[in-house]
Amino acid sequence: VEREFVGTSYTDRGIDTSAGQAYCYYMVQPYNDMGPAQATYSELLFVGESSKVPFKESFAGKTPSHMWMDEIVTGGDHAWGYASSTSSIQPQDNDGGMALFQSTQLDEGDVVRFTSEKIDLSATAEPEMTFYMYHLTGEATGDAVVIEASKDNGEYVTVNNAIAVSGYEEEGWTQHTVSLADFAGEKNVRISLRGISAATHDIAIDNIVVGEKGCAGVENVLAASTVVYSANGEIIISAADECYIRIFGISGTPVYSTTASAANVPVDKGIYIVTIDGAAVKVIVK
Repeated sequence: VEREFVGTSYTDRGIDTSAGQAYCYYMVQPYNDMGPAQATYSELLFVGESSKVPFKESFAGKTPSHMWMDEIVTGGDHAWGYASSTSSIQPQDNDGGMALFQSTQLDEGDVVRFTSEKIDLSATAEPEMTFYMYHLTGEATGDAVVIEASKDNGEYVTVNNAIAVSGYEEEGWTQHTVSLADFAGEKNVRISLRGISAATHDIAIDNIVVGEKGCAGVENVLAASTVVYSANGEIIISAADECYIRIFGISGTPVYSTTASAANVPVDKGIYIVTIDGAAVKVIVK
């Protein structure tokens, strides 16, 4: 990126983000007349415009719709990937894809993060994350997932207790909800699913949604290509196909309606309900 740089800070303006977010890391190696010193490396960084909420990921067809990274915390092997199914588990939404923490391929005690690209929570008041995890019966083991979050490419903070994959009375998919209230209003937030291995059970994850509290479950009924958010005093709607769009005040008063594939609607500050072909989502305009 730069050679023979002199100074204490540097701005890299050469990263291409025209196609969306990109990730990079940096090596810095000082030197003087005596020669080079030991190099130091940065953490993995995401750059570019953060994804708007609702942020939705279902791994359909074993292909994520957002950027995810598999980052080793302890141990020597990567472990997160995508699967169309296993011998005993089908995707929660039957779309041919889910995320899989392959704990059985690791040593006991190994920890590997599954981290998202940046998410913009600046328009949220009480953000939360929902996701589905496939639970098993039988003896409880140490195979588990912990949800973490970071802002501005900083340190990850634990936001919930470890969720074990086994030891349940019934086997099957269960939806979990995790509050991200400490990150409300933040523009550059990354989510981490920290997988902890007891080398006994793999862990399947599906249908991740990050958005305003109480709306994440509703967002699942919207098409993956449909986005609703607020910015600069407007409610912004974008869909792949033409749809029936309606906006209501929190009291139920009609504010706007149209049939279109996109709309930018100026509104006053407040809470609104937006329906897209009958599917509802809450939007906060600040």
